[in-house]
Amino acid sequence: MSAEARLRFYARFFDVVEVNASYYAIPDVLTVRRWAERTPPGFVFHVKAWSLMTGHHPRVQTLPADVQALLPARPRRSPRGEILADEVPPEGLDAAFRLFQAALGPLEAAGKRGYVLFQFAPWVHFDAARLDYLASLPARLPGSTIAVEFRHRSWFPDHAD
Repeated sequence: MSAEARLRFYARFFDVVEVNASYYAIPDVLTVRRWAERTPPGFVFHVKAWSLMTGHHPRVQTLPADVQALLPARPRRSPRGEILADEVPPEGLDAAFRLFQAALGPLEAAGKRGYVLFQFAPWVHFDAARLDYLASLPARLPGSTIAVEFRHRSWFPDHAD
């Protein structure tokens, strides 16, 4: 089945989907528009935040030009060749949020955008800076419902509140 046929098939039986592809790369706005067009009214897309936005190391080929332009000349890389998340300056992260928000525009316009899931990297520990980052998410993605998944044990049970 083509991607279009799969989505149409799923939409016959389900009224919601969690988009995983957006974790690997910020989706193209034309692709997102097609998602909205190919599903019935009331269908909802919950969308995973792009890897960089969750402390993961993005693959070089997924870096938007606006983000790549802000990297150091020789950014450090993970053993798998990904750009280390802390090599991206704050302006690059801001650009990523702007691009991600714009990409989701067609879902918002169609009333089909659900939550944005921030599935944090397993090495993202509880600390004051991370709490500040979490507090910044609503302003970075206006109008979004934010869902968060912590995968490091420092968050629970001591910091569940």
